[in-house]
Amino acid sequence: MCQAAKEAIWLTGLLEDLGIDLQTPLTLFDDSQGALALAQNPVFHLRSKQIDLQYHFTRELVQAGRITVKYIPTHIMIADGLTKSLPRPQHAALTEMMGVY
Repeated sequence: MCQAAKEAIWLTGLLEDLGIDLQTPLTLFDDSQGALALAQNPVFHLRSKQIDLQYHFTRELVQAGRITVKYIPTHIMIADGLTKSLPRPQHAALTEMMGVY
């Protein structure tokens, strides 16, 4: 999620430089409820003590109102069609959602 947030902020800056105004905050979708809880909850958790600082970057962006994060179930996470080894029927369904036939 941190890498996606970095890319989203960079692309937003690029588009603003080109004169394209985007509706903010941007929405990132994730299928990890644990990652979403850490990103949305500013309370310090003992379990999150060992997480590297870069992962707190997402939380800071959420608090600043630059991005929002929302849960999406794994079976409709379109990005999985390009990033994971999936059974053929699930891969076909996800690529169809992308518009790739």
